[in-house]
Amino acid sequence: MGPGCVRIGSRSVEKVKLDLPFNLLPAELAPPLNTRFLERDFQGCEAILLLHLALECGLFELIGGAALTAGEAAAALGGDLKKIAALLDALAALTYLEKAGESYRLSPAAALFLRRRSKHHIGELLQARFSRLQQLQEAGRKLLEPAAHGEQGQRDDGAILRFTRHMAQSAVSSGSIGSAARQIARDPAFKQARRMLDLGCSHGLYAAALCLLNRELRAVLYDRPAVLPLTRRCVGRCGLGGRIEYRGGDFNSDPLGKGYDLVFASNILYRTPEQILPLLKKVYRSLLPGGLLYLQHRYLDRGRISPVPAVLYHSTRALRMPSFYVATLPEAVAGLQRAGFTVTALHRSRRTGNTLLRART
Repeated sequence: MGPGCVRIGSRSVEKVKLDLPFNLLPAELAPPLNTRFLERDFQGCEAILLLHLALECGLFELIGGAALTAGEAAAALGGDLKKIAALLDALAALTYLEKAGESYRLSPAAALFLRRRSKHHIGELLQARFSRLQQLQEAGRKLLEPAAHGEQGQRDDGAILRFTRHMAQSAVSSGSIGSAARQIARDPAFKQARRMLDLGCSHGLYAAALCLLNRELRAVLYDRPAVLPLTRRCVGRCGLGGRIEYRGGDFNSDPLGKGYDLVFASNILYRTPEQILPLLKKVYRSLLPGGLLYLQHRYLDRGRISPVPAVLYHSTRALRMPSFYVATLPEAVAGLQRAGFTVTALHRSRRTGNTLLRART
């Protein structure tokens, strides 16, 4: 088959180049720009809705570790064959499924994260994110209404524990724990660290990973008392024994302790620079001279319209909680300097959307 040919079935067909004067078409028929940016966003919404539909009807559980045809799936679900086949094909196109002939099976990623029997199942996290989309739609209806005083309120213990579980699932499944821990482990000063504080530890898995990478390191895991029972369960599976201390309190008002070689905090400082400055100063005082601070957060660029993941992270939350604030990277660096720190490095992960800031006392 020649270079100017394409194969259609068993036939080789010569490609024909059409030399048409498209530049002569009026703007009414061929505008200089197109709507691909909108198509991209709508296709993303459609993909999310298809995933939600598949989870709601139990499709991933039905397929399980085997393979089945559209007819078998339709019979098991009691649905229309053509509709089920269309859904299965869409899920295969989105790489949730793999298709061979007329059979479908779970992709490795779907088997790991979307089956309930998997230890890495993130169904609860996905449901929370679907709910957040609905909340965002509701927030849009109230966009022009003034913010209600005290709208954030205090979450009850059940809500805090659900949020902590979601954060654990998100941190593990997104790869952010491994990414941050490996980056910190490359730091020569980390190898000398003997005592660390995980501030607002949530599930505590970042500290656990760091302790596994430094056998001499001991960690204080600090969060609200209601969170710590779940933290204990999460970290207890890592076999760290007496190297972990759990401390409950409000880090904004209660003591943090002193004598740390390293303080780590992930995604807890989403307030204005003025609001978090007292806490940063307290963290500075908790560290030994030459101590390390690693902050992992989403930060905006100076113009506040990039990177896109951080912009979306800010807007989708600020529409529901006006006090929620994602700082720009220059604001974050300036805040650390005002607290006494010297910022020495940063690492921005394209995969997770997080930026890891390194500072020293």
